[in-house]
Amino acid sequence: MVQRSASMVTPLDTQLKTIFGGCNDDTIAKGITTDKSDLKLVTVPFKIMTAQQKERCKQIREQDAEYYRRLEAVGFRLDFGEDDTANFMQFLRRGNGYYFDTGASELIMNGDVKLAHGDVRGLTQNKVLLRDGSELEADVVVLATGYRPFNDIVERFIGKDMADKLGKVWGLGSNTRNDPGPWEGELRNMWKPTAQEGLWVQGGNLSFSRNFSKYLALQLQARYLGIPTPVYGAPAHAKAPEDDVNSGTS
Repeated sequence: MVQRSASMVTPLDTQLKTIFGGCNDDTIAKGITTDKSDLKLVTVPFKIMTAQQKERCKQIREQDAEYYRRLEAVGFRLDFGEDDTANFMQFLRRGNGYYFDTGASELIMNGDVKLAHGDVRGLTQNKVLLRDGSELEADVVVLATGYRPFNDIVERFIGKDMADKLGKVWGLGSNTRNDPGPWEGELRNMWKPTAQEGLWVQGGNLSFSRNFSKYLALQLQARYLGIPTPVYGAPAHAKAPEDDVNSGTS
């Protein structure tokens, strides 16, 4: 495996047990259903969530210290976020940089999967060429390069001009890697009116889709029925004439 840059790795069991008391067998027994877990997630302001995730990151690193020690011992480069806020803030800020381990890490730690580092310069018939000049023999090459930014997807479907008009999609404005400021306080251009009339953006993981698709649908229904739906900071076309851009709710 060629590791191009550091990654946040979390054992899947740790992820399920630490991410806001996620819905699993233990939490179901305590009365935390999927709906309640979803509601718990979306009702925490992102500023507060950032501080919570720092504590969660500390907890993960302590309880899985031996796991991370073994990964580093074989040369795996770890990343816990620029401000030690772990994978959930990476997800919210830029949508990549992490993976959930379901067994691959053990193959790396015990040497079944060998590690190399660097950027791929090119391919030959039977080799991978790295930018540092080294070469790796290979029968098959699998590109596991992660997700593309939302804006790339928008541009692919509706063109560059409209994507530019829409502006940045996803991210909080945390002024961290691939998430430039200023602070937005909510995910940019998601599940709400955008600068392009009639264009709405839906995305995220299953939990976010379960939650916010409902609110998006309610906004569309309200507009269909002619019910005023003031939105904080909304583009002019998304407001009723009597709405004040500095008031209302998002």
